[in-house]
Amino acid sequence: MLGFILGFAFGLASSHFDARGQAVFDESVAIGTAYHRADLLSDSDREEMRSLLREYVDLRLDVGQFGKSQELDRLRQMQEHIWTQAVAADKKGAGSAAAPLLQSLTDVIDLHGERVLAGVRMRIPLRVWIILYAIMIVAVATAGYHAGLAGARKSIAMAAYAMVFGAVIVLIAAGDIPNAEQFRSSHQALIHLRERLAGPVNGTGKTQ
Repeated sequence: MLGFILGFAFGLASSHFDARGQAVFDESVAIGTAYHRADLLSDSDREEMRSLLREYVDLRLDVGQFGKSQELDRLRQMQEHIWTQAVAADKKGAGSAAAPLLQSLTDVIDLHGERVLAGVRMRIPLRVWIILYAIMIVAVATAGYHAGLAGARKSIAMAAYAMVFGAVIVLIAAGDIPNAEQFRSSHQALIHLRERLAGPVNGTGKTQ
């Protein structure tokens, strides 16, 4: 029973971690696509749109790392600003050529909204944590009691059992709750995207 509960909780934490990484990967692909589809705009609009998207990636990474409410507000404002600029470029004469860019920007905004929602909802429920902590307290207390009765030799085995049990709980919490180290791994796609967009520009105006 204990192993089933631990396995269930560990599976949830692992799936949440993988889902966060996949959401960021999808978002980075959408931003990269929008960046390249800016080629469809006129020269001045193209450079302005690319500059805004590079700034958006920087801000997006800041939001992912710190998650402050004012940074989230800035990100939403930048989404609106980028969308307004794309619509304005479309009305200035780009016509249907700007439609793929608008679609990519829609994907960027939608994927970010889904990621934020998933980050809020995809957590191990509180009642599961309460059960886990209750089991841990009972198991460790029981192990300590039996260790006291069994003597020094079995005390080492009981201590090892308690340490392994505690380590599993820590792993579950680490997978379920984002931290600085997880940020680096789960946001690696955006970090690579920022490096690529900030890279040298070739003769066609595209980053290499």
